[in-house]
Amino acid sequence: MPISFLNPGLLLGALAAAVPIVLHLLNRRRVREIRFSDLRFLEEVQVQRSRSLGLHRLLLLLLRVLAILLIALAVARPRLSGLAPGDAGRVSMLVVVDASASMQTAEDEGPRFAAAVAYAATTAADLTGGSEIQVLLAADEPRAVFGDWTRGGEGAAGALRQLTPTDGGFDLPAALTSAA
Repeated sequence: MPISFLNPGLLLGALAAAVPIVLHLLNRRRVREIRFSDLRFLEEVQVQRSRSLGLHRLLLLLLRVLAILLIALAVARPRLSGLAPGDAGRVSMLVVVDASASMQTAEDEGPRFAAAVAYAATTAADLTGGSEIQVLLAADEPRAVFGDWTRGGEGAAGALRQLTPTDGGFDLPAALTSAA
């Protein structure tokens, strides 16, 4: 069961775990010992108490280092692959296509809408295994292209190529709400 990270560069944050250790080592004070005759009976109690405090400080240091390491690990977003047989490469993908009037603007390669639909169609055709796709046509009234999630492939790609832009606007909050 191999482990990979979506943001492996952020594992460098684990180096921050050295900060509490360095601070702990720098804060160790070397106290000059002065003996008083009246305090010789209390030395034994103080030795026991200082051992207990030292243990508490080491446990606190360990917890601080562990917290920093766990935060660095969480930010790096670990991912286990190969957990379930046949699960490799399966994805559920939602593609939001802007169908507003601004997408009819021509670029060097043609209209923006045609490029967006071509990208969505290529993505749908490239899906493998049990992967599924849903396309949301975002205009004044966002609507799902497929009634339900559909398997990728040429059928989905062909349906995407039949889409046309609208003359209306683009309501991003409504599109995101309907996608949820």
